[in-house]
Amino acid sequence: MFARQQMIEFLKTLPRGQRVALFTLGYDLRMIAGFTTSTDELIAAANKLRPGVSPCLIQKRTWKWKTMWP
Repeated sequence: MFARQQMIEFLKTLPRGQRVALFTLGYDLRMIAGFTTSTDELIAAANKLRPGVSPCLIQKRTWKWKTMWP
């Protein structure tokens, strides 16, 4: 949620006429909104994103913690 809100705040500060596209990165790169000068269009696309954790950030822990003391 926080990242999306920060992205929307950033989009609001773009200069007029700046061409920007939105992408998400998970196991692959996915275009959410194509290149456009319409910040309203980009913000609407950002608002449609569902919050979640990127699958790239989730790792299976196959190791065990080693302690420094017996």
